[in-house]
Amino acid sequence: MLLLFDIDGTLLIDAARAHGQALREAIAAVYGVHDAPKVQTAGRTDPEIARHMLLEAGLTAARIDDGLQDLSLAAVEAYARLCPEDLSDRVAPGMSAVVTRLAARAQVRLALLTGNLEPVGRLKVRRAGLGGFFARGQGAFGSDHEDRA
Repeated sequence: MLLLFDIDGTLLIDAARAHGQALREAIAAVYGVHDAPKVQTAGRTDPEIARHMLLEAGLTAARIDDGLQDLSLAAVEAYARLCPEDLSDRVAPGMSAVVTRLAARAQVRLALLTGNLEPVGRLKVRRAGLGGFFARGQGAFGSDHEDRA
């Protein structure tokens, strides 16, 4: 049985501040847009969030497309620098016990399902002390495709 876990709001609570800052820094570095407009983030992938911010700032879709790969790289680098070393205090109540019990079952495989870019998501769960439960090469991430549909 495959069980999928979202990161923000499911495994971790209030752990997205550095993530948002990293995305804003990457947007400024790649597109020169400082103070990008705030947009709805829930349910969206990182690239989709960035696209909406940039469209609101007046960039064309073509200009956005031209920089998306650089944006992803810059966001990952910024997050690695900004992410707190220890996110264990952000693990949702009871989630450590749930994941530990499920991972102990031979018939259960755990994977991540998140809009985070994969390196960002994996760093979050690792620094929260949950990384060992989610094998590399499995899961679905915002870096896989901009649109979840």
